[in-house]
Parts: sequence; C-alpha cells; structure tokens
Amino acid sequence: MNLDQRIIHIEKQEAPKIVKVYHEFFIDDDILSKEGIKTLDEQNGEEIRGGNERINREKIIDELRPKDLKEKNISRFNIFAYPYNPKNEKSYFNFLKDKTKIAEINVDGNKCYVLDMKDYSGAMANLKNEESLVRQGQIKKEDFILEERIKVWFSEYWKKAISLSDFLEDYRYDKNSDSFVLRADKENDILPKQFYLPEVLVPNKIEPADIKIINNNDLLA
Repeated sequence: MNLDQRIIHIEKQEAPKIVKVYHEFFIDDDILSKEGIKTLDEQNGEEIRGGNERINREKIIDELRPKDLKEKNISRFNIFAYPYNPKNEKSYFNFLKDKTKIAEINVDGNKCYVLDMKDYSGAMANLKNEESLVRQGQIKKEDFILEERIKVWFSEYWKKAISLSDFLEDYRYDKNSDSFVLRADKENDILPKQFYLPEVLVPNKIEPADIKIINNNDLLA
C-alpha cells in the first residue's frame, strides 16, 4: 500500500467535517458533563485504566507510527471512540456490557483516524501469551525484550490508519463477512479493503458542549 498516495487522498479534505462518534466511558456522568473527555496525555496523573504497564506498552507502540500520524498527533494516548451508534449497530457492539456507558460526541472527521481494533487485540494477545511463557519459564527472561517483541507484533498495526471522514464515506457493513468493507466503486490500491472492529482515535479533548450521554436503557434495550 502506497502511504504517500493515501496521505494525499486524505489531505484533499481540509475544511472541518463535524460528525458524531460514540465513546465508552467509566467516570460519573456529572464529571463528564462538567470536565469533558480528556486524552490520556491530558489526564495529568489521574488513574488510568491499565496503569503503568499499559502506559509503557502504548508508548512503545506509538514509536512505530509513520511520520504523518505523529505530525497529526494520532496516538494510542488519544480518546477512543466507535464510528457507529451502539443503539443502531447491536451486532457490532455485542461486546458491550449491561452497565456500559456511552456518550455521543462531536468530532472533526478530518482530524480523527480509524484503525482496526481486531489488529490491536490480536497483537496484544500474542504479546501477553509470550509474557505468560516467560513467567512459566518456557522463555528465558533474558530472551524477552519488550520493545523488540512489540515491534514484531505491532509492525503492521498503524499501516491501516485512514481518516474518519474517509471511513464513513467509503466503507459499509457487510453481514456476510461481519466486517466493514470498502465500497466497490472506491476500490483501489490506496485504502484498506476492510475493517473488522473499526476504532476511532480522537487527538483532542472533547468539551462538554460536544457531549451527549446516551441513556443505557435505550442503548441496550
């Protein structure tokens, strides 16, 4: 895939394109409504789900980003969201729990990017399996270097990144493959062919005015 061509394709859209995406959150509704949604970088020492172990891994994964994504501040420390409303896409959101809280947020589709959560989860599962083998003594500790193993498992992860605007315009859900596939009239050598679990990375804080908390009774009825 020609990354330079993809960058040109994405950067044709310069004007802000405000779209709605859906963020899973775990804090009190009142805090969200007053303080907005912060990126991990903006949380300033607040407790982060996954703790220091997660932070260290994500920093290493971020080092693998191509130059253009670094310049656009697309990062594993961004705000995470889903591109579709869980209320309308129950099959896509079948992993959500009964107490899951979802906020509808307004973002600039040209500044946010979509990656495949399946790629991330698969790579992380392989990494954790190796860590388990180290603990069991099946892999020598001196042979397991975290930075090197992350490079092995996450080397392809960032290559699939496309702008949210492109994703919403060019991809449709395909029931047969249970994935989001590139529209036939958009097929080329630039864009990825499909996303199994598209995940949106939002590089900036979301202000309270751009947040609407969705009622869970409506969401998972």
